[in-house]
Amino acid sequence: MRRSTCFAVLGEPYLDIAFHAARVADPSAVLYLNETFTEFSDAKFDGLLDLAERLLDRGVPMDGIGLQGYFALASPDGARLQAQLERIGALGREVECELACKTVQISG
Repeated sequence: MRRSTCFAVLGEPYLDIAFHAARVADPSAVLYLNETFTEFSDAKFDGLLDLAERLLDRGVPMDGIGLQGYFALASPDGARLQAQLERIGALGREVECELACKTVQISG
C-alpha cells in the first residue's frame, strides 16, 4: 500500500474510516478497494488480497475489489489473471476490472 499522508498519520485503519464514512454518506453506494498493475506481480496481488481479508475481518463495508490494468507494452498472463479473479471471487466479493489496451505498430 502506498504510504500516503493518511496512512502515515492513522495507519491502515484510515481505510476502515474511509469505507465506513462512505457507507454512511451513501448507503446504496457500491464500495471497492482498488489497485493497479496486480496482473504482473503476484506479490502485489497477494498484498491486495491480504489487505482485503483484514478489512473484511474487521467488518469494513467493502463490496468488491477493483483491478486496473494498462496493457500498452505487455499483455498479462491469462492463467495468472484468471487465478487472481477466482481468488477474489472466493472472498464472496464483486470484481470490477478496468483494462485498457493499446496497440502500437513499430515499423522498421
